[in-house]
Amino acid sequence: MQSTAQKTLQKAGYKLTKPRLLIIESLAKTKTPLNAYEIAKILNKKTKSIDIASIYRTLKILKENNLVHETSQGKFIACQKTSCKNQKHSHYQFICKTCQQTTEIHIDDSSFLSKIQKLFPEISIQSHNFQFSGLCPNCKK
Repeated sequence: MQSTAQKTLQKAGYKLTKPRLLIIESLAKTKTPLNAYEIAKILNKKTKSIDIASIYRTLKILKENNLVHETSQGKFIACQKTSCKNQKHSHYQFICKTCQQTTEIHIDDSSFLSKIQKLFPEISIQSHNFQFSGLCPNCKK
């Protein structure tokens, strides 16, 4: 994820500042979603303080460039399929209720969204977010 993120950000015209690189590294190393304050706590153990506003700005940039996904709890997880350019499906997350490990799930939900738009023609869906939870294979044992 780190090298892909660096290439994507450079191509989009963003500078690879030390705080951005540290945030990317933190997200790449975790298997659980993190919010900005959790990222700050991790980073503040390693280096001098990075302000929350910088973390939020970086998360926004990473999300806009499809490098992270935001969960329904406002936490962020590195995209596990950054090479995926298929626009016919969505990236959802499965989060284990016990260990919080997150797995990315790709689902073609175009027919579902078409049905919703037919049922509710007066609304304009601009985004959606589903999250699945349960037990991962290790915690299910």
